[in-house]
Amino acid sequence: MVFSPIRLGFLDVVVFIIPLLRFVQIEVVGRLYLTEILLALLLFPLLATSGQRLSKRMPLAFISLLILWLTAQVVSDLVRLIPFDDFSRGWSKIVFTLINFCVLYLLLYGKPKRLLLFIAGAALGDIIMYYVAPSHHGVTYPWKFGYGLGMV
Repeated sequence: MVFSPIRLGFLDVVVFIIPLLRFVQIEVVGRLYLTEILLALLLFPLLATSGQRLSKRMPLAFISLLILWLTAQVVSDLVRLIPFDDFSRGWSKIVFTLINFCVLYLLLYGKPKRLLLFIAGAALGDIIMYYVAPSHHGVTYPWKFGYGLGMV
């Protein structure tokens, strides 16, 4: 039996690297992950090439709910006069959730090879995160909160 090499395109490699680098964090107003920055950089090129796929029923419903959630947060925070540091973190988390969903949907939906690469990158990223930036619970219970999820 002869095995042919697996061919990986540029986006296949990107799909593996994105979750792999999730241990890299940048302190801005709150904590920002390199993964989120990379996904945000991919948003507009992916929207230009395959953004019409987001108009299907399921992604459109999810995007609509995220926009409704963001709108409710904006109104609530403005009415309650919430300080900038607090509302900026909350709003940015919702915006990044929206960006992350759109990019991952466009990259992964209907592409099982990319989904497997993403899962492998996430598993390896979890293991690397335990050694590079372990959480308090990860140090105390390494299997449960450290490298265990990446191993399973």
